Amino acid sequence: YSKTYQLTISTNKKRDYVSLSVDVAVRPKLAIGHILMALFILIGLYAMIIFELVHQTLAAMIGATVAIACLAVVGERPSSVEILTWMDVETMKLLFGMMVLVSILSETGFFDYVALLTYKLAKGKIWALVTSLCLVTAFLSAFLDNVTTILLMSAMTIRLCETMNIDPKHMLIAMVIFSNIGGAMTPIGDPPNIIIINNRKIQDAGIGFGVFTLHMVPIVLISLAATYGLVRLMYRDPAKLRYTDPPEIVERKHEIEKWKRAFYSLSGYSREDDLVRDSLHQKISTLEASLKRTPHYTNKISEDDYRDHLKELSKTFRVKNKSLLLKSGVVIGVVILLFFLESIPGLKLSIGWIAILGAIFLLVLGDFDELESILSRVEWSTLLFFGALFVVMEVQVVVDIADQEETKLPIKPLVFALALGACLGGNGTLIGASANVVTAGIAEQHGYRFSFFDFFRIGFPVMLLTTTLSTGYLIFCHVWLGWND
Repeated sequence: YSKTYQLTISTNKKRDYVSLSVDVAVRPKLAIGHILMALFILIGLYAMIIFELVHQTLAAMIGATVAIACLAVVGERPSSVEILTWMDVETMKLLFGMMVLVSILSETGFFDYVALLTYKLAKGKIWALVTSLCLVTAFLSAFLDNVTTILLMSAMTIRLCETMNIDPKHMLIAMVIFSNIGGAMTPIGDPPNIIIINNRKIQDAGIGFGVFTLHMVPIVLISLAATYGLVRLMYRDPAKLRYTDPPEIVERKHEIEKWKRAFYSLSGYSREDDLVRDSLHQKISTLEASLKRTPHYTNKISEDDYRDHLKELSKTFRVKNKSLLLKSGVVIGVVILLFFLESIPGLKLSIGWIAILGAIFLLVLGDFDELESILSRVEWSTLLFFGALFVVMEVQVVVDIADQEETKLPIKPLVFALALGACLGGNGTLIGASANVVTAGIAEQHGYRFSFFDFFRIGFPVMLLTTTLSTGYLIFCHVWLGWND
């Protein structure tokens, strides 16, 4: 830090030499200017996302660029190689691989068929559907990572909501909240847990798959029960989950929005673009005029409506490609099996590479003529968002605290507190967890965009409730009972 220090040691020993051991820990104090710059960047990033000044991906890229510029100003400019080490490449590989696998699976009609089965089991009842989807999502998130679970469940959920005239954003928000809680149960359930369990010092402390899961299961089950009760309280009137308009009106409005997105996507730089834009504008005007003439009836689904919907869905929601479904099922099953085996010492499997190799293998088996159609479903903006935000610091901080001789804190409760804080705290805001961002991206891709405040209204109270319960649990188990083995 551009300063030279001299260490002088004297001794009263009458020898020509003496043995010494000197440990030097350089911990410079942060200047007030550095703190203000960091605070400015953080507030600016949140302001851009909360008030939707720009797209969240662009906001993250702006924040990352400004942060690097500030480091350069204070004389600590990082190299490109150092910047790359800040990104959690393992999680990004996992996201990309699973996105490709899910996009291929969607080609088979699997999600449509599962949506039909779930609709039959729920019998058109909203809370039966909400309960089943949330519990299944939480269970799957414990054994898959929650991002993978959301990728698998979102397409099916949107189909079901469209069928039952439910606003998908409410269901997706509830699902991702349960996914974040369920993912806290195991080391492979949430990206922060993957980062934590892969730390060498934490592994040396004896925290493996079994120990981690044993300590986390009780509080996760308590949190799931408490969250379900809170969500039921927030949506005690099931009509809030439904659209105010009947399905025909909702479908027409959704169709108009799709045509509008196509209209705005054309640049208008050429004569052909202008002709297409004119045609789209006429199409939109016609649909809007027909929408005004459509009578509005009640949106309540009767028993007859349920039977009619079931007959209609049975004709259209079926498996389209059984051969590809079989191949996809085998490959995804092997990938999930390898996820479990990854925790076995000595195998040295990488979760990210498992997903990548599984995606490549399924692409080869599928023999697709148009690879672009598969890659177009990958949420590239979500990957860019993570690339701009991933700076992994949490685990090292915990290890440093546990290593302090003055505190002599056991590392295990610190690790569990970190995992619970990262997983449950992620429900507080839209950008609090990777699964939240993925869910928002999928919803926007299907035309059901929800805002920062839409998520905040549900997620923040859940976050306060579950983190309070977790704090009490950790104090009871590790302070009163001394369960640190």
